[in-house]
Amino acid sequence: MSKLYKFILDSLSKNMSESKLTKNQLLVKIDQLTVSLEEQKQENNVMKDTHLNEVGLYKELNTNLMSMIKKHEKEIERIENTNKKHEYEYTERLKEKDKIHKREKEEKEKTYKCEIKLM
Repeated sequence: MSKLYKFILDSLSKNMSESKLTKNQLLVKIDQLTVSLEEQKQENNVMKDTHLNEVGLYKELNTNLMSMIKKHEKEIERIENTNKKHEYEYTERLKEKDKIHKREKEEKEKTYKCEIKLM
């Protein structure tokens, strides 16, 4: 017998005069309550296991998401570096174009001045 059962049984003999239930009726009630308590314990254990399982799943999900975030951050960094490189190359091409255009303009002016002198 469990300690709880013994305690209740001892208490029953002291309080029997106050109660309208018989000793056997009270023992049946105790058994019902004990069964109910055991069922609640089992339900709690199931809920606890389910909770632990869900926590594990959330941790795994979080780890996967963090991994994906890091992967995307690296991809963003790579794209930004590529963009910087392309911007630099574009700027350099523009500078070169400007130089060529300036040289051509100077040559035209030179040619024009020479033609004017020849006239």
